[in-house]
This record gives sequence, C-alpha cells and structure tokens, in this order.
Amino acid sequence: MALRQDVDAERLARRYADLETAARATLPLAHPEARRALNAVRERAGERATELRRFARHERAAGDVASNEACGDRTLARSLAHSPAQARARARAAVRESRGGLDAAYAAWRAGAEVIPRWGDVTFAALDQVWSVAQEGVSFESEPEFEAVSESLNGADAAAIAERIEERGEACLTLAHHARTLAARPQSSATRAHLHEVRVHAEHTARALRDLAHLTNPPLPYTASSARPARPQLTAHTLGPLIARAHLARAVVPDLANEQDCQRFRDTYRADRVLMRAVWHHTWWTRATPDDIAHAWATTSRWATFGSAYAATTLRHLRGRVRQYTGLETRPPNQPPLTDPIPTLAIGPIHPPHGDTVWWRCAAHDPTTRPQLLAETREPATAWEHPDDVAARVHADLEHVHRLRPDVLRRVHITTTREVGDPNRHPTHQSHIRGTDVDHIRRKAAQRHQHEHHVTQRATLLRRDLDTAWRSNATPTEINAIQRETQTWAPGPARSDILTFLQRHT
Repeated sequence: MALRQDVDAERLARRYADLETAARATLPLAHPEARRALNAVRERAGERATELRRFARHERAAGDVASNEACGDRTLARSLAHSPAQARARARAAVRESRGGLDAAYAAWRAGAEVIPRWGDVTFAALDQVWSVAQEGVSFESEPEFEAVSESLNGADAAAIAERIEERGEACLTLAHHARTLAARPQSSATRAHLHEVRVHAEHTARALRDLAHLTNPPLPYTASSARPARPQLTAHTLGPLIARAHLARAVVPDLANEQDCQRFRDTYRADRVLMRAVWHHTWWTRATPDDIAHAWATTSRWATFGSAYAATTLRHLRGRVRQYTGLETRPPNQPPLTDPIPTLAIGPIHPPHGDTVWWRCAAHDPTTRPQLLAETREPATAWEHPDDVAARVHADLEHVHRLRPDVLRRVHITTTREVGDPNRHPTHQSHIRGTDVDHIRRKAAQRHQHEHHVTQRATLLRRDLDTAWRSNATPTEINAIQRETQTWAPGPARSDILTFLQRHT
C-alpha cells in the first residue's frame, strides 16, 4: 500500500495496534488449533504498526522541512534538515553549555559554609573522585583531534569515541547519584538546594553526552526482508522431549570468587547473547533444528533465571514461536533465582536521572504546647521522592541540626505540601506525619530504595545489552516486546529512563 501522508500512516498504525491488542486479548479464549494463526496475526500486526509509525515520523519531518521552505522560514528548515556533521556540532555545543552550568553549580556548592553534611564523609570522597573523572570530559570535548575525527567518522574510530563519551555520561550520572545521596543527609536547606542544582546539571550533561554518543556512532537503519521465509518443519513429537529436558534442567550457581571467574561469567553471557539475538529473526528459524531450539531454550532460561530482562523477553518470544509452530503449551519457568549475578554482568550500575528539582513547603509544630518548632520553609527534593520521605528528612534536620530534645521529637507533627506552578490550583501532594511514625516511614523508604536499586541493576544490564549492534539489527517485534517488558516494572526513574531510551534511540 502506498502512503503519501503521515496522517494516513498514523491512522493505519493505530488500526494495526488495535488489531494486535484484540488478538492478544483473544488468545486465551481461542481454540488451541486456532492459536497459532491468531498469534501470527498478532505478531504481524505489531510489526506493521511499528513500521508505519517510523514511516509517519519520517514523513512528518520531511513535511515540516517542506512547509518551512514554502513559508520562507529557511533558517528553521535548515535546522530540521541539518547534516549529521551539523547535528554533531550542535550536540557538542549542548554538552559545553550544560557542562558550564554544572561547573557553576559545583563551584557555588563548594563555596558554601557547610560542604560536607553529617555522616557524609564517604559519599563526599566518592563524589570528589567522580568529579575529577568527569572533569576529563571538558578537555576531551575540546580536543582538536576530536573535532577533526568527528567530521569523517568511520568504523572503529567512531565506536571508540562513542564509548568514551558514554563513559563520561555515566560518570556524570554517578556524580548526580552521589549529590542526591548527600542531599538526603541532615543539613541546611541552602546547602541541600546547591546539591540538587549539582544533581540536575549533572543529569542534563549526561543526557547531552548520550545524544552526542548516539550521533557519533549511529546504528545502521534496519531493513526488513520483503520475502517471508518458509517456516521450519517442527512437530511436537520431535521438539517436546528436548524442551522438557531443557525445562527441567537446573541453573548452576556460578562461582564468582575472584575477578577471573567474573570475567569468564561475563564472556559467557556475551557469547550467549548472540544466540538470544538470533532467535528474534526469521532466518534463524529457517535453519534451526530441534536441538538448536532446545539449546536456545536452555540458554535463555538460564539467564532469565539469573535476572536478565533481555533473556526473559527472549524466552517469552521463544515460547510463543514454539506454540505457533508446534502447538506445544509450555509453562513459563517457575524457578527462583539461585544467585544475583546482575552486578557482575552490568559492571557497575548506571544511575538513572531523577528529573528536575521539586520544592516542598514544610512546617513543624508541637500539638501539646502549640509552639511552631519550624517556620514554613522550602525544601528541595527529586521528582520521584515520596512526601513521607521529605517529612522524615525534615525530622532528621530537627534532630541533628536544630538539636531538639527526644521527647519533643516524639510529639512533633510535620506537614509537607508540594508547590504547584498555578497559585490558584489546590496542591495534590500533601503529607502530615507524627514523630512516632518516622521509624516506620524510614523502614518503608529503605525497602523502596532496595527495590529501586535492584531495578536499576536490571536496567543497567538491559542498557548494555541494547548497544549499537543491537539497534542496527533489532526487529520491530523485538523492540515492542522489550518495551512491554519494561512497562511491567514498578514506576520509578530506572523504568522511565529505559522507556525514554527505547523511544529516542530505536
């Protein structure tokens, strides 16, 4: 079908997406013999919807350029149709601008009277070390060799430069993480505001560096094969026993006693990741034998058991293909993780950005004697911070900064209200806690932070799986499946960062 307008493509993409949703909802109710055909319809509808959305975005960009040329706005038209070299130059300018804001925020914080808050010596030392590493990015962006190579990037040079830029971006995210950790310590509101300024500018610099790395080593455009390959001759009789044996196999606990064992473990995962990526392509299924499919099943099951989100997504796709080709209904593996090798595979977490600073109005009073212990103040926080966490931090400030007595701390009532941009709008986020509730709030916050740390480690491993080679060969079905996998995670900065990455770089 020839499409000439992006509106038609968008409308048709929505229809294909509705067809995919309807087919997925009907699968559990369909007859077993009809599920294979219905699953094929669902897959093809999802692929077609993704292809049409990409076509619509491309046509919309071309239409914007043409309309601006016709209206005489040639400056805007040139900005929309800039060359890759111009795009890289603009990205480098964005890095320098955001880095200038980060330097100013860091200098303002270090010029304050209270630089190291209580019990923050270790975190401050880590932040100072990361700052020295991130400082290398300034000279790196302004090197003449970098400017010269950027005009004629090719092959290994582009990949090496993009990797170095990614490392600078990860250093900035680590810097933002340490600044956020220091901001949670008991200290004055002014110092906490300076730390949040450092955090926000570090996250903006990391975002600019990510965009520059993507432009420096862009993935090759994905080209789908027009001919549909013939499906392999697979039967439940030949494949069922092999999958059953692979399904019953127990994952072996890896021995990660030293660095050599960890490196061997990572090399094994990278080698198996090549196989997991091949499972998503139709050409692999034309050559796959029952033994190959059983081996892929055992491999993906093992890494899914260890917590790899990419392996878990691939295993679901593998189960769907086996059900489509043979009619086998295999239950998902219900094996708890035997160990937690995610930190070993990810090689250090990539801390997700927490967004701009949100301001809260906080007040504290003693209901017994009716005095106002803390006048209404403005406290900075992250966009993902819970209102009770802000109140608990105010309680810690009352204990360690204002030096209130223990009996007063138990009686105190703290009220926190989130500021809104519209003064006529009623605040939707408000918290009112008592001093006796603080311990319970801190235990709940510790559980949330532990869960968020685990999600961050999973997201880090997934980010390292979705490298430039993956983005060049990923099928629309694979991209949609990974998006659905990450959407099942608990809401948080790690989930938001992965979804943003998939939308911008695929």
